[in-house]
Amino acid sequence: MATRAIEGLGKCGDERALPLIRDAWRPGASWWARRAVVSALAELARGTAMARAARELIEIRLADRDFRVRGEAAMALARLGLPDAIPAIRCALQAELDGRARRRMGEAIRDLESGARPAEEVRQLHDEVDRLRGELARLRERLDRLEPRPPPAAGTPPAPSRAKRPRPVTRRPRTSRPVRR
Repeated sequence: MATRAIEGLGKCGDERALPLIRDAWRPGASWWARRAVVSALAELARGTAMARAARELIEIRLADRDFRVRGEAAMALARLGLPDAIPAIRCALQAELDGRARRRMGEAIRDLESGARPAEEVRQLHDEVDRLRGELARLRERLDRLEPRPPPAAGTPPAPSRAKRPRPVTRRPRTSRPVRR
C-alpha cells in the first residue's frame, strides 16, 4: 500500500526522501495517503536542518479538506517542535469547525508552548527505566550478600511442608420444618 511506503520513507532518516514524500502529495488522493504524507514529513525532518522546509509544507496542509488531515498536520507540527508554527495553528484553529480537529490543534499549541517534545519525554522515560533496572540489580546483589542462599544438595529430599489439619465439619441438627428462603 502506498501509505505504508510513504510512512517508511519518513522513518528512513535520509534527507533524499524529502522530495519523494513531497511529490507523493496528491490533492485527489485518499485522506489516508494525504495524512501519511504529513506524518512522514514530520517524522523525517524532526531534529534536522530540513525541519523548517517540512514545517512550511505541513502548515499548508492545515487547510486540507479533510478534518483528519488537518488534525494530523497540527500534531505533526507539534512533533517537529518548532514554536514558529504556533501562529499558523492558531489561525487554522479559529477557522476549524470540527471538534476533533480543534482538539488536536489545541493539544499541538499546548505542546509547542510548553516546550515538551514527546520524543524527549520518551527518552527520559527510557533513561528512568534503565536507571531503575540498575538499582534493582544492585539491591539484589546486596540482598544476596546479606542472605546467601545455600544451593540445594543433589541427594537431599525437599524440606517437608507443614500440612494443614482439615477443618472440623459441623452439622446442623435436622429440624422438621423446611427452611424458607
